[in-house]
Amino acid sequence: MITMADWSQKPIEWVVPGEMVRTLTGIGRVTKTKRYRLGVGRSIIKLGDLYMSDDHSIWTMHQPHSLVGQWWGTYNYSHYLWEMNHVDENDGEGPQLERHSVPLVRFKKHKHATLNGWEELEAVYQEGYSPDTELCHLIVDTGSYICDGIVMSSSPKDIYYVGADWRGR
Repeated sequence: MITMADWSQKPIEWVVPGEMVRTLTGIGRVTKTKRYRLGVGRSIIKLGDLYMSDDHSIWTMHQPHSLVGQWWGTYNYSHYLWEMNHVDENDGEGPQLERHSVPLVRFKKHKHATLNGWEELEAVYQEGYSPDTELCHLIVDTGSYICDGIVMSSSPKDIYYVGADWRGR
């Protein structure tokens, strides 16, 4: 479920370009919706109530002694790096960050940005998904959106997030 600008919820499959959604930094406009297949390089994880591919970057509070602090993190860093190197092949969409997402460790709880603030969540890998499993994704002009209460990336660019400070709803 996507959190819309008015705080209502809408299934991701029903969101259309032009609609306004809640983002990490406020409100953004959906510029494009995408459907694609899971493929062989990614897995499905359950994070809280959200089922997602493990290559999505999620707004995360990194270790207290880390210089990173709040920044994007991803459970499938190798696929993230592949996307970074293939942005032009994907219509200019995908992560375009000088400060890369941080690899997240499997089987460990991480603090993720949710509508409730910061929650420690563990990614639980899901079995039995075919490479043909259809996935949905939004491209938002401000580079993020909120799905099932979790802040996710949408073709992020550094300019949107340097200094961002998530506090929840």
